[in-house]
Amino acid sequence: MFRIAIPLLFAALLAGCNTTLQIKKPDAATGMYATTTALKAEEVRVEEKFDPAYKKMLYLKINADTPNQRFVEFFESAFKDMHTFDKVVTKSDLEKIIIERDLGGKVPSVSDLVGLNTLSKEIGPFLIVEPNAIFKGGYRFDGTLKAIDARTGKTVLQIENSAFNMAGLDDPLFHPMLNGFINWTRNQPVAAKTAETTQGSNPVATR
Repeated sequence: MFRIAIPLLFAALLAGCNTTLQIKKPDAATGMYATTTALKAEEVRVEEKFDPAYKKMLYLKINADTPNQRFVEFFESAFKDMHTFDKVVTKSDLEKIIIERDLGGKVPSVSDLVGLNTLSKEIGPFLIVEPNAIFKGGYRFDGTLKAIDARTGKTVLQIENSAFNMAGLDDPLFHPMLNGFINWTRNQPVAAKTAETTQGSNPVATR
């Protein structure tokens, strides 16, 4: 069911949308992404303290057999542009690390928490981040941004958001979750209100 939803999601998400998965830089002064939507407290399901050890590496884990490349590039760029992590890696990057360090016998897979936990014991702590968006029908999409400590398998951050795709999803869905994540890395409340909107933003969706 989930694997069927992924291609349906992006067929609907990309069709006719000019403000979805558009790679943009965060504001140079605040480090935050332009959005007219702020996270609500109830949308932050899990919020543990950000451990500075996570800065060593962020693994962008996309739970799909054939990830949409635009989705991968959008989040990879966003996490790199935060300048919080020494490395931001995708599945292929992580597999190269395993090969280079001759860890294939110990870490046969990076697709599950068992393999990633084993890898963390070999290379040190890192953060697993799983972004997701599911098409719910009509114009509605549900988004999730989950962060997991590879050492323990424990979810240390989980944001759940929803939006209507009237003119794109970056402003109402993805940017608020990314801003919440940035607040978390700064050990600030995830749902804390930043300036209501970034200067020059225009509302594109209602929630």
